[in-house]
Amino acid sequence: SCDHDHSDKVDSRHNKEVGSFSLVKDGLEVDPLKFNRWVRLLATLDRETNGMLYRCKAVLAQAGSTRKLIFHAVADVVEQQELGEWREGETRGCKIVFIGKKLNQQWFEEGFMKTTRPIRLQFPDPQTQGPSALGRLFRNASDAFYQMLLYCWTQDASRLGRCSKQMAHAVF
Repeated sequence: SCDHDHSDKVDSRHNKEVGSFSLVKDGLEVDPLKFNRWVRLLATLDRETNGMLYRCKAVLAQAGSTRKLIFHAVADVVEQQELGEWREGETRGCKIVFIGKKLNQQWFEEGFMKTTRPIRLQFPDPQTQGPSALGRLFRNASDAFYQMLLYCWTQDASRLGRCSKQMAHAVF
């Protein structure tokens, strides 16, 4: 006979206030400028109101680029990098995961959603637009064109969009 306890009781120290949630938004892309502003807000998060973010990871479609934006944040360390093209037929969109303590899901979701917009056809189909100089510009310099637009004042970008039908499709 044995005189000690063989039960497998384990003292659980897992905090039920720690949790995670994710957002999967097909057909949306982030505006890089708005997304970076929102990331800065994460660094100054009011822990009492919105919780304590331990980690955040994302794969994001981004306006003006055919490449995936990879985002990773742990505590106050944030990394972003472009990684790989979206494959033909692959659903473009945004996937982001939040892990933390007492997270205010509504605050995170609303803030993130303010950085997104529906994915737009970036440039006219070269097959239907003919060999115009503007069409060649769009085909050959799409990423550079969108990067340039990020640094334009809104009114200037709007003026560009009103120049021609092709510009309107690219800007708006």
